[in-house]
Amino acid sequence: MSILVGGNFASGAAVPGFTVQSASSTLGSRIRLAKMDDGTIGLASTLHHKDYADTGQLRSELSADSALATWGKVFRAGWIVRLPPGWVNHGSEEGQVLLQMHEVNAAAVSRRPAFAGELRDGVLSVILAHDDAPDGDILTTVHMVPGRDYSIWAEVRWADGTNEPTANGYLNLYVDGALVAQRTGRNHWATVDPNPPYLKCGVYVPDGASPWWAGKSRTVWHRGAVMADGGESFEALQSLMKTATVSAAPQVLL
Repeated sequence: MSILVGGNFASGAAVPGFTVQSASSTLGSRIRLAKMDDGTIGLASTLHHKDYADTGQLRSELSADSALATWGKVFRAGWIVRLPPGWVNHGSEEGQVLLQMHEVNAAAVSRRPAFAGELRDGVLSVILAHDDAPDGDILTTVHMVPGRDYSIWAEVRWADGTNEPTANGYLNLYVDGALVAQRTGRNHWATVDPNPPYLKCGVYVPDGASPWWAGKSRTVWHRGAVMADGGESFEALQSLMKTATVSAAPQVLL
């Protein structure tokens, strides 16, 4: 087993494995290590409507190297995500993505990501998308309460029918340690990609021009995010992610 990217953001050690995708290409005002409401350090990802209005920027995310994962392996990916106190829901028209396993889709950028956690009106829908479910297969929904951690884990062997036979594909989804969904067979778009999906975390507003978003901003916290291959237990990865430290002052830059 090897951890490909990520870990617990409280230590700061998880961040160098990612690339920053935001209004700035480095850690700073949009993506930073900051103190959460429980006194521990997490990753704070902030996106302002003004970012979109000024530059067309739709995301403040950390993205793993798309070449880290290779076909023919089982991967375990996890996120511990938290909405800050004071989070305001804006109804069913709103939409923001908080976590992803994103395929290398240069030839088809308008399609849904292979795996995403999409938040609307306080409900996180975890969605799997591929050729047999182009509009997305909702694996589960989670009603998120601000100020509470939510643990989302996936064990997956990606199968696109070319790099990996359809029959080998499967995905098991866990929320807060409980198995909530299982899928077998094709689970990836048929477009031939050099690598299977890579890990992302942060906040992404797909429709920057939507009226609900005008003049607003969003900040989402992640306690950790990790992707590993091989046989490392969920228990060991959960322990890595949940190790919390209290800091006298938040770190802004590494």
